Amino acid sequence: THTNFVVKMNSSSNYQGLFGYLGDTAHVKNLSVSGSITGNNFVGSIAGVNYGVIENVFTTADLVGKDNVGGITGSNHGEVRVSYAIGSVRGNEHIGGISGNNTGIISDGYASSNIYGTSYVGGIVGSNSSELYNLYYNESKIEVSPDITGYSKPFVAIGNQGNTDSVYGVVSHKLYSGTLVFENEWTFENSVGFYAYY
Repeated sequence: THTNFVVKMNSSSNYQGLFGYLGDTAHVKNLSVSGSITGNNFVGSIAGVNYGVIENVFTTADLVGKDNVGGITGSNHGEVRVSYAIGSVRGNEHIGGISGNNTGIISDGYASSNIYGTSYVGGIVGSNSSELYNLYYNESKIEVSPDITGYSKPFVAIGNQGNTDSVYGVVSHKLYSGTLVFENEWTFENSVGFYAYY
């Protein structure tokens, strides 16, 4: 089982999320976030900035910020594994479906969200300088999402790098087919067409 946190946050401050800042000893798991979060820089549904471990989480929240905005965390310097984001992400620079920026490790997850930014915009991460594995974003969701004047939608998984062999976009049918490669033991729930692991 997991706990869902329903949030409505509207702030002009940095470090907005269920947790504003997770240090290197933090370990957050088995929870989800829904609702809406608006902040300045470093905005994510689980954490504005993560230096710890985030695992077995998902979000359906709508996120708005300026720089470093991501579905799970605004900026990841620790580890994020077994996560998915189904909501919306909008900001300026370093915008991603899972994380706005990554210098840590992100693995085994997907984003099926509306994503908007002005530069370094990625379906998974906006900018990356470290390790990414088994991550997918929903190209179909991006394609049908409405255009917003002044913003761009992502056309690659990693805003500053493009795609890799295990980090790339897929159409909705492929994403929910139960055939994608993940290292962890996801349970595929055929009745609703989403991966779930609880």
